[in-house]
Amino acid sequence: MTISLKYLARVLALCAAGSAQASILYESATNGGGVSNGGLIVDSVQFLASEFTLASPATITNIVGQVQTFSGPNLLFMTLLKLSGPGLPNNLIGDPFGGTAQVYTTTFAAAPDFSSEEVSFPVSLSVSAGTYAVVFGSGLFGSPSTANGSMPQSSFSGNVVQPGANLFVWYSSTDPGGGFSDARWVSSLNQGERFVVEGTAVPEPWSAIPAGIALMTLAIRKQTHQEQR
Repeated sequence: MTISLKYLARVLALCAAGSAQASILYESATNGGGVSNGGLIVDSVQFLASEFTLASPATITNIVGQVQTFSGPNLLFMTLLKLSGPGLPNNLIGDPFGGTAQVYTTTFAAAPDFSSEEVSFPVSLSVSAGTYAVVFGSGLFGSPSTANGSMPQSSFSGNVVQPGANLFVWYSSTDPGGGFSDARWVSSLNQGERFVVEGTAVPEPWSAIPAGIALMTLAIRKQTHQEQR
């Protein structure tokens, strides 16, 4: 009994295709579809963020946020951070991104108010296992400090908070208008603010072994059956 290299290559290709499929890597809340004109403010003195942990390397293909504008077009920023571990991005007063690596940063026009629309960022980012955070704000990276918007909450939008969802807020608890000088990250409760990360998880090589063995067994049985005919 012999199995051709061509047949083996096909089996291995099937294993590889089955081991990595595009999916939602993190979703803090579903989009309830409700018309919304209210929620937590996003501006130059209050950034909103949500973190997620990847158990294995992945390719991130899309980042989504339900971020709406106040009073006309506003140019906000979005940045994807690589954190040192679960928890606040950092505890540095006056420095929102100190000690954190920015994987991807861009500016964008927020979605219209009085809508359920959201913004989407198609990307192709190969990242390692670890903890990351998506952040929305203004006043940095080419976004003017006058830009402002909001992220709708469940009471306005009908969004449904998902298990494990979290929210971190960059602001000054003593002086909300103080800007960066005395602001810090604080942990808050996600109330429907919608952050979504989509992509393809890349499992560890050994995780594909059971599927490979099963396909190899089927291949051998098929080859044996053909030779006995």
